[in-house]
Amino acid sequence: MKKIDKNGFTLIELLVVIAIIAILATISIISLSSVRLKARDVRRVADIKQVQSALELYFTYNNFYPTMITPGSSLTDGIVTYIDRVPSNPSPSSDGDCSANQNYIYTSSSDGTSYTLSFCLGNQISSLNSGEHIATPVGITNNGNEENNNNENTENNEIPPVFACGDNVNYGDEDYSTVQIGDQCWFKNNLNIGTRVDGDNNQANANSGVIQKYCYDDNTSNCSLLGALYQWHTAMAFPSSCDNHNGGSPCIVNLIHQGICPTGWHIPSDGEWTTLTRYVSSSESCNPDNGCSPAATKLKASSPLWDGTNDFNFDALPSGYRGNNGQFTHDGSRANFWATLSDDDDKSYRRYLNNGDAKVNRNDDKKIFGYSVRCLKD
Repeated sequence: MKKIDKNGFTLIELLVVIAIIAILATISIISLSSVRLKARDVRRVADIKQVQSALELYFTYNNFYPTMITPGSSLTDGIVTYIDRVPSNPSPSSDGDCSANQNYIYTSSSDGTSYTLSFCLGNQISSLNSGEHIATPVGITNNGNEENNNNENTENNEIPPVFACGDNVNYGDEDYSTVQIGDQCWFKNNLNIGTRVDGDNNQANANSGVIQKYCYDDNTSNCSLLGALYQWHTAMAFPSSCDNHNGGSPCIVNLIHQGICPTGWHIPSDGEWTTLTRYVSSSESCNPDNGCSPAATKLKASSPLWDGTNDFNFDALPSGYRGNNGQFTHDGSRANFWATLSDDDDKSYRRYLNNGDAKVNRNDDKKIFGYSVRCLKD
């Protein structure tokens, strides 16, 4: 005779139900654990990139990297604070393929011209394999097993990203090509967003969603060919008063500053420009003030558009610029790109490439000038 409980279940049926519940609970726990591991790895990559950006800003001001950084403490030279709190490795740090229970490890070279920042990923994240990695001024090395690059080995570990560098980005009804250079993903085109205004006008406040642009010689077709030109405040999505103001509200630049770039992209910092020029010049410690030759040659478009070799498909074009009196100049011979770093109330840093010059030149210039913008992936 079967034993039946008060709810009408036989003992066997009750045991089966309990077993199913136990299996579902186990699957849920495993799934939750996998999601948490992936979230920690995503945070680790973001942490390292944040620290790299702060280190490049430090180098820009001091011409050397700090001798040490301490997780949980600020990174400062006593005058400027480059990051309020250096991030710590999320706990548990010894998960996935990471057996060592350790924090991020920073080491500066003896002469202060380079550094290494060691970290570990428990699982594969995008193009970075699981295991130990080292970040340097050039980028992040990929120290995982080569076979982990095969999609068949990662399809159960990671959901394919919605965007992969090399895909086009549609923004403002215009498609922008993208290119991977080292550990950075750049727009291959100069930004062309906004409503055209004549060069003899200053651009309007850009912090309320209104974006204005210059087209060389006030010709709209030049924006289509060369991209638009923007005053600094517009590029940063600030009020126009920020072209003569530095540091305080409402002109505060974030470490990763979106400006008028699309969501998930930002205006490159001065340090990120340094990372690019060092990578393409194959010199980890070249001084950005000296141009990191032959970086410009490798970034400029090739003949007949310009005199570069375009080794990295950056496609820099001689788009010229809008001067402080509203005139347009240097079409066909110079490219100018804004960086986020202000140097004075009315000046900010830029990178510029000249015809016949192998250097990516660096200096500060008036924020009211109209320069090109290239967006960089967060």
